Amino acid sequence: MKRKEENKYFLLLYYILAIFIILAVIITLSTASYSTHRHYDMQIEASNKTLSAMTILKEREEEMSKNYDYGDFYETFTDKKYFDENHLNTGMIGAEYTAITTTLGNLDSKITSLNPNFSAVYIKMFNELSLKKGDEIVINSSGSFPMLGISCIIAAEEYGLKPFIMTSIGASSYGATNPAFTIFDMLEYLYENEIVKTRISIVSLGGNSDVGENFGEFNEYADRNLIIERINKSGVTFLYEKHFDTNIEKRLQIINENTENVKLFANIGGNSVGIGVRENAYYKENGILYANKYKKTSFITSGEGLIEKFLSNGVDVIQMLNLKQIAADYGLEYGFNKLPDVGTGDAYYEKTYNLTYSIIAILAVLAFLIYYKKRRSTKEN
Repeated sequence: MKRKEENKYFLLLYYILAIFIILAVIITLSTASYSTHRHYDMQIEASNKTLSAMTILKEREEEMSKNYDYGDFYETFTDKKYFDENHLNTGMIGAEYTAITTTLGNLDSKITSLNPNFSAVYIKMFNELSLKKGDEIVINSSGSFPMLGISCIIAAEEYGLKPFIMTSIGASSYGATNPAFTIFDMLEYLYENEIVKTRISIVSLGGNSDVGENFGEFNEYADRNLIIERINKSGVTFLYEKHFDTNIEKRLQIINENTENVKLFANIGGNSVGIGVRENAYYKENGILYANKYKKTSFITSGEGLIEKFLSNGVDVIQMLNLKQIAADYGLEYGFNKLPDVGTGDAYYEKTYNLTYSIIAILAVLAFLIYYKKRRSTKEN
């Protein structure tokens, strides 16, 4: 009888402790507070540098427009409104249709991509992925979101990472659609002016089959060959491979020859070499994709892009395509009318918890277990 009463007593203590632990967890979660991110100064520096890069590129394009005779090219192939007006006074919103426009683009997404605070978002992501100074990453960026690619490079360099950079010329509407000043030209100009320290390693035409099959009509003012000539003159590796799987194999080979241990693949925009093609096109998730949570859904490897190749090999991925979702996740305005100030957005803050109640709960449980064990031991002896 006494034994039964004692068991009831301990059972009651169990219930009380369980309730106490639940309450401790609830209190801990409800009293969460926000403090500036541990890399706040680095984030501010990177975002300011991104803003400077945008200004420099705008000045360069304005200078080129004075000395470059476009003839009737933009009258015929572009929405003149977006060529003549620098949206938000950034110069980084391209024309809707040009010879290197590949697909339709969303103007609000393109405007959102100009936010310099995306550099802070990348740094927060790098921290979440536990990347360390000196880690190697691969960045693949199309011409669709030029500033989103540039801000990633700047953020990576500020964080102390070693980026291997690939880019493609083609761009969806309102991206880097000026055939005379492509994403390739922008990155080269920033490198020459020491705004970024890392040069592009691979460039391709992009678009269908990664060889610009769906590019628009070229004329003497924007000859396709002029773009290829600029690339070849630069000495940067120009990859022209129509067969998709061979293209991916060649890229991976060049990456492996130039890196030792890639820790992250960042894919910016929707070019096919990153996303993949046919049934293996990877549009499922955005933001951080953890390799340890990746589940292969198809046994067919043909058509797999670099996202799936890296995930399959245990490398985490950052996928920057659905900007509406990513902006919401990091507290950034979507489709603004005024360029946001540096330092705005949730990326500059991190959530911290007061663990006092949780620690007390853990200690109480430990004390109870020690007491119970000693009591049992005494009874048995």
